[in-house]
Amino acid sequence: SATITPTPENVATHAAAIGRVLDSLREHESNLLSKPFEIYGNLYMRVTSSLSRQQELAADRAGAEIAGKEAQITGLSREIRGGVLFDQFLSSEVGPLVARGFRPQNLYDGFRDYARALEDQGRVREIDAALATAATDRWDTHPALADRIAFASALDVKPVPQNEEPARDVLADAGEVERRMTAEISARWAEGRPLQETTWAAVAAK
Repeated sequence: SATITPTPENVATHAAAIGRVLDSLREHESNLLSKPFEIYGNLYMRVTSSLSRQQELAADRAGAEIAGKEAQITGLSREIRGGVLFDQFLSSEVGPLVARGFRPQNLYDGFRDYARALEDQGRVREIDAALATAATDRWDTHPALADRIAFASALDVKPVPQNEEPARDVLADAGEVERRMTAEISARWAEGRPLQETTWAAVAAK
């Protein structure tokens, strides 16, 4: 008989499907018929979440071996902090703009200005402090930042010379890439509605 080898892709697909079913069950009154599936689903999610965290740590190890521990730790901190900031930016700045029928010409120009403003206000330090004390939950698919930093710090890997060049500078035409990404993301927001392109300077003037 055919067997299915568990890979990150199919485990994630199954976990997402089971998660949706569990959400549906929680929205309705539980009964004896649904209890066995709830028990199985919760167990599956707990096991796959643990597996996902192990996979993330394996990826962290590979990153440290290739780029060095310092680069891996710095990259993790910037990535996770950036994710929090970007979510806030989309919610507070981009969402209202789209609701009014506009889309930015370059999403990332606005995000850089937004991040700098929050840093000047001391908000980025608050985010860093919160991330540093966050603990890993058994349902999390990724270990908390503090756990990932501790894991990377304890690795016995060869030192690697650090390259301080911004990753954005590697792109031949970073502005064009950002504008194309903005257009693709905006198409998802639009959901078939026409959105008028505008600049952040024009938004600030309105």
